[in-house]
Amino acid sequence: MNNLQWAYRLPIKVAAVFAAGLLALSGLFLLGAAGGSILLAGSEGTTELAQKRTAEYFLSLYDWRIAMDYANDGKADGNYVNMPYTYVITDEKGRVLDATYDGGDYFASSTDVYYWDEWVDEHTTVGHHVTATLYAPPLKEMTGDSWLELGVDAVGIWHLHRWSYCVVGALCLLLALSIMIYLYCAAGRHAGEDAPRCNALDRIPFDLFTAAYSAIGVLLLALVKELSYGPTVVFFVALVVFAVCAVGLLFSYTMSIATRVKTHTLWRNTLIGYVLRGLAAGSRVIGRHLPALWQALLAIGGICVLEFVLLYINRWEPDNLAILWLCEKILLIPFILWFIVGLCRLRNHVRGLAAGENVPPLSTKTLPPPLRPTAEDLTHIQDGMATQVEARLKSERFKTELITNVSHDIKTPLTSIINYVDLLEKEQPENPKMQEYLAVLRRQSDRMKKLIEDLVEASKASTGNLPIHPEPCELGLLLTQLAGEYGERLAANQLELLIDRPDHPVTVMADGRHLWRALDNLLLNVCKYAMDGTRVYLDLLHREGQAQIILRNISRSPLHLSGEELLERFVRGDSSRNTEGSGLGLSIARSLVELHGGSLQLTVDGDLFRVDIFLPAET
Repeated sequence: MNNLQWAYRLPIKVAAVFAAGLLALSGLFLLGAAGGSILLAGSEGTTELAQKRTAEYFLSLYDWRIAMDYANDGKADGNYVNMPYTYVITDEKGRVLDATYDGGDYFASSTDVYYWDEWVDEHTTVGHHVTATLYAPPLKEMTGDSWLELGVDAVGIWHLHRWSYCVVGALCLLLALSIMIYLYCAAGRHAGEDAPRCNALDRIPFDLFTAAYSAIGVLLLALVKELSYGPTVVFFVALVVFAVCAVGLLFSYTMSIATRVKTHTLWRNTLIGYVLRGLAAGSRVIGRHLPALWQALLAIGGICVLEFVLLYINRWEPDNLAILWLCEKILLIPFILWFIVGLCRLRNHVRGLAAGENVPPLSTKTLPPPLRPTAEDLTHIQDGMATQVEARLKSERFKTELITNVSHDIKTPLTSIINYVDLLEKEQPENPKMQEYLAVLRRQSDRMKKLIEDLVEASKASTGNLPIHPEPCELGLLLTQLAGEYGERLAANQLELLIDRPDHPVTVMADGRHLWRALDNLLLNVCKYAMDGTRVYLDLLHREGQAQIILRNISRSPLHLSGEELLERFVRGDSSRNTEGSGLGLSIARSLVELHGGSLQLTVDGDLFRVDIFLPAET
């Protein structure tokens, strides 16, 4: 861009405008001269024929005037005509009234008639006319001193060199076009500036600018028309001035358009645009502050008024009524369809939000104006929900990271405490009090170690960072092993475990270690909170390609929490917190089951505690 700064300087642009204008005028003149001579020559294509038709044209400019002069003054002086010609004037009966033509050779001729009426009385007129025929002398007698002779000579030269004129004229127009392309590229650009900008002329509203240029063009055409009374020097000077001014106006107008397009002000900077934008802004304000019912009433009222006015103008004629009815429906039906489509889009968007889907924001540009405020409100609600969800996820991630980091930091000193307790127990102190203290330290350090392990595992399971190595696992066998593992502990709490499993094996793809941990947490929860002397039911079902494990027991204490609340972290069934536990067992079990593609549901019905585990089974 910096290498082209010189091309944006004003002197370069002015010189380019003059060069392009000169080349364009030259090319148009050459092509016009060549094309005109070819058209005058006609199908025969001879230079003499082109010259003859040129002479006929010049004679036709004055034959009617010569006839009029004779009819009015009785003589055909033609002193204002600077052309060599002879004439013959005849009346309506063909009688010669005046003549200078001697009947000899002539090059071209032209004839015209002048008519007038003579009143005989108040009601009767008699028509008269005279005919004037002008004759141009032979070519050999022309001296080149008049417009006719100059025109004939010029056309002769043009026709002789017509093909050269065509080639040179086309080259001139091509050069002018290339310079115009440069000018349009440089329009609005200024040396030392990277972005285009408008000058004072470009800041005029475009419609006003166009009207002013059109008025100037009309004035120039009117001026040329007023000065076109015959081929005179003034006429040709006026014609040249008009051509120069027209080219200058064309360049100025089109370069201003290029600048406005580059600066995006072609439509924005117009009086019509200002008015329409003001009306649109006003309608938006009215639409926002008026309910939809009032908007509909205003629209219906406007349509009724318009119908009445149109019907009154057309005098209530049936044919016109049919046309108006058809036009009204052609205008109303697309708007009604537009409104219905907008309602359907709005309804689908609301359905997606209600279903919890991640739907993209609804664009309001293509919606009808009455529906746009509702769409904007839905977008704001969606953004608010997304912000809240993001904040919630961020909080959960922070909690998880905090738990993991704190657990890791506590684990190191706890390991030292456990090791020193082991060393003290190996010393076998004789003091009973010391042995009791060591037992308490051992029990509480093991409890703290279990709590830290649960915290770390809960954090990994909830964030999906726990590695899973699935392999075929037979659930019936796993439940039987679990029952054997917990047999003595359940018996110690006077609990009877009843297992119901199908005769055929039920196999799932699971990581046996993690699935065992989930079931282990559930039975450990039963040992802690089940009522003594009751039965515990553990059922295995296989239906529709899905394995279901059902665990039911009677709670020792009243459960005042729902199933979802009990599955939250750090929530325990006994509000008194008399039992040992971290409140993480059920949450860890659910996370471990979900890592296997399954689900865990907890139901509380009075004192009945029920857990349902669903896992995809192997077929």
